[in-house]
Amino acid sequence: MSVRWKFLIFFVTFSLAPLLVVALVGQRGILQMGETISGLAIESRTAIVSRELQQTAEDYAKILGREKEILELTLRIIARDAQRVLSETPKGSSKVYFAGDYDNPDRAPKDLNSSARHLRSVASGKTEPMPVSYGHQVFFIKPGIDKRLVMGDIDRLSRLLPLHKDFESQLGDMLYWQYVSLESGVHAAYPGHGGYPSGYDPQNRNWYTRARESVTHVWILPYIDASTSQLIMTASMPIRHPDGSFAGVAAIDVLLSEVLQVHELSSQWSSTMRSFLVWAGRGKKTGDFGLWVIAQKDYLENAAAWSPVMGMEQLAGSDAKKMDRLAEAVKVRKSGYLEMDYYGVNSVWAHAHAGEDMHLILIVPKRIILEQLVQVRETLHSLMKEQWLVTGLVASGVILLIILATLWFAHAMIRPLLVMVQAVQRLAGGDFSARININTGDERDLLASSFNEMVPQLEDRVQMRKALEVAQEVQQNLLPQGIPDLPGFDLAAKSVYCDETGGDYFDFFPCEDDDCHRFGIVVGDVTGHG
Repeated sequence: MSVRWKFLIFFVTFSLAPLLVVALVGQRGILQMGETISGLAIESRTAIVSRELQQTAEDYAKILGREKEILELTLRIIARDAQRVLSETPKGSSKVYFAGDYDNPDRAPKDLNSSARHLRSVASGKTEPMPVSYGHQVFFIKPGIDKRLVMGDIDRLSRLLPLHKDFESQLGDMLYWQYVSLESGVHAAYPGHGGYPSGYDPQNRNWYTRARESVTHVWILPYIDASTSQLIMTASMPIRHPDGSFAGVAAIDVLLSEVLQVHELSSQWSSTMRSFLVWAGRGKKTGDFGLWVIAQKDYLENAAAWSPVMGMEQLAGSDAKKMDRLAEAVKVRKSGYLEMDYYGVNSVWAHAHAGEDMHLILIVPKRIILEQLVQVRETLHSLMKEQWLVTGLVASGVILLIILATLWFAHAMIRPLLVMVQAVQRLAGGDFSARININTGDERDLLASSFNEMVPQLEDRVQMRKALEVAQEVQQNLLPQGIPDLPGFDLAAKSVYCDETGGDYFDFFPCEDDDCHRFGIVVGDVTGHG
């Protein structure tokens, strides 16, 4: 592996490792802190908002109770005045309009205008404002009844118009329809309108038959209005002649959305909130105590065709024990709240007494309560992702800088080494002029200086070595190449030097005659070398 790669691995490891460790530990700490704070905030927020929801239920239950009392008082006044006018003599002076007149533009009252409060269903399934007259009543005669025979009752009931107008101005949206229906077949309603379905008979309606059998007012469970197909609740009570015989029924209609305060509650909380008006009592079939739904928001969202009357259903929850606790609290008319799933959605239930045996129950999904906190948590996770992205970008930038710095640093480190290698290679080739000319300002300068000092010394040693080799060769050539063989003599000679060369010398000089038995030996040493 080259030095460049070693430098790169070293710098990347020791630069990025601390950065990644710090980023990981920091983000983990922030995430844990956020989760802890979020958990505490969720508990606190749930408790606070649950109490607010309970307070809302209590406030609207009180409003509902007061409105119920006002409506019942209004109904009693209408019934009282109806009984009074029925005992009076007809005058025949007032102008009246029948249901058919409202359906014919040529005969309709001049003040007939579309009412945003009175919406009716059309063939396309949508709703449109219904034309009504706030200046007149509408009279409807039961099929099969001769109009001439009931004109007296029509004249008498027309005298209730000022009373109807007065209640309309005072109560406004609280009242949907006000009407009186007599046994004689006359039906008078306010505000004036048409749109009665074919075959409509007031005396077959539940509000009429129930009131006829009662001695006081009765409330009718939600049902579909005959004229508008809107969901309504009706309060009705009997009207009697002075002799006590049954004369007819006085009634008022209230929109179910007004009873449940749907628009107000939805604007304050959420459109996903469910509101229930329940009756606490024992079921007719089982005899068990339970909460029976009188009205609920779902009725508004699932309104069907005209005529069916919606019966009471028992309010059910996902937890039987919690439902028992709720029923017990309602039984003793105690307000409160609890957490329980509603059709698989974790929700907060708040309940409050609304008068007599009626109670208002509000159910809000917990995710609505915690929506802001969930958004904060999601924001925190988003910030964490952004921080990881920033960390990745920073790490990438650091890696790029490290690569560039490593390449530059490696080049700066290796270039003097390459100069040294080249100088050594030249010296190895016998070029004693090789020198290392660098200026790094560090220990490499010392190495270069030592090399430059070494080269001349090495050159001198090489030259001396060569001279000694020549001297040694000359000296060896001066010594005898062999030992002469002389009869009667055993000759041996050797010169051993301490260095490459020495000053010792020996030689043999035998005589040249064939019969000569003499020889000469010369031994010498160089003088003057110490």
